[in-house]
Amino acid sequence: MSRALATFALLILNAGWIAPFYLSIKSLLDWCQLEASPMIYATERTANSFPFLEFSERMFTITCIWLAIVIAGNTLAVRLKRTATQELVES
Repeated sequence: MSRALATFALLILNAGWIAPFYLSIKSLLDWCQLEASPMIYATERTANSFPFLEFSERMFTITCIWLAIVIAGNTLAVRLKRTATQELVES
């Protein structure tokens, strides 16, 4: 059971960055549709207090940090595996 839980946690760590990335892009597109488009086409503007661009920026920052951790972790794991394999071959 603990091995399955560890595998699931590793899966979430490796693929979880997709969720904040999606939220970032979705928030930016919502801003374009709800805020920017009425300004461009001079149509009636809706009052909206949600900070779309700030939220999008924060989610993108989280995505970048998360992805950097995933890449670093996977690189370290591959390097450790190669080192362990080389030690077995040499002995």
